[in-house]
Order: sequence, then structure tokens, then C-alpha cells
Amino acid sequence: MMKIKAVLLMLMMFYSVYSLAEVPTSTLGETPGADYIQLIRKWAEVTNFAKNAADLSAQRITKDLKKDPKYEKFVTPDLTSDLRQYFYEVYSSKESMQNLAKVYGQYFTVEDLVEMLTFYNTALGRKMILVNNALVTKNDELGSELLKKHEHGYMQIIKKYIKQPMSTPSKK
Repeated sequence: MMKIKAVLLMLMMFYSVYSLAEVPTSTLGETPGADYIQLIRKWAEVTNFAKNAADLSAQRITKDLKKDPKYEKFVTPDLTSDLRQYFYEVYSSKESMQNLAKVYGQYFTVEDLVEMLTFYNTALGRKMILVNNALVTKNDELGSELLKKHEHGYMQIIKKYIKQPMSTPSKK
């Protein structure tokens, strides 16, 4: 029974990827058409883009609110839930999909998107989706820690340029 389910799943994945592969190709940097935007929406659904982005946005806002004594008392589960819902609607909107298509269209062809969708339908791809927010958050924390740790070093470089007098362009 398990083998039958696995075969059916593979056939469904193959069919969905095969039907996506029939979408006309796009040239990088072109204004994305309806077909490309449809692929982006499919990518967003497969990767839980709107939910993950909404969770990160709500997390960052509530974290900032908690830092301010005037606002920390307002950070409640209800506020967090309302923020998540608001941002979910923003990130899943038609406008957001069009904007994502514009950005992704600068870097990825239709064929690339089809490959991404194929990957995200694998076990490793699903794992990437599940851990993505944690990775983003931890990478942000690591970056902040490194900036703090090496502040003296990079500030020395900046000071070198601040001390130099501004050169004025010569008049011809």
C-alpha cells in the first residue's frame, strides 16, 4: 500500500511539473506575464511563502515592541495573531505576487521556477520550507553578533575615510 501511495505521489508531482513545463519561457529581466506570475503563486503556495513571511514580520515587530517599555505590555498573543493575519493577507495578495514575479523574473527563468517547484516537492525541499524561518532568524542573530564583535575593526576603516577632507571636483 505504501509503494502505491509513493508511486501515485510521484505521478502527481510529475504531472504537475510537466504541466508547468509547458508554460512559455521568459527572458530574464522582462516584465513578467500572467503565466510567470501564476508560477510564482504556485511557488508561494508550495513554500508557504505568505505564512512564513507573515510569521517573520509579526515576530520582528513584536520583538521591537517588547524592547520599548511603553509598548511591551501591548504584546499579547491576540496582537501577534492579528499581525500574522494582516501580513498573511499582504504577502498573499495579487500585488505581492506581481512584485515577487518582477524580482524573481530578474534572476530566474520559467525553467528555473519549474526546477524549484520540483525541488520543493522533495523531502529535502519540504525540510527547507519547514526550517527556513528558523534559519533566517538565526542568520540575522549571527550577523548582528558579528557586527557587534567586530565593530571596532570596521569603525577604524570608516574613521579613516571620515577624517579625509572631502575633495571638491575640479572646474574645467
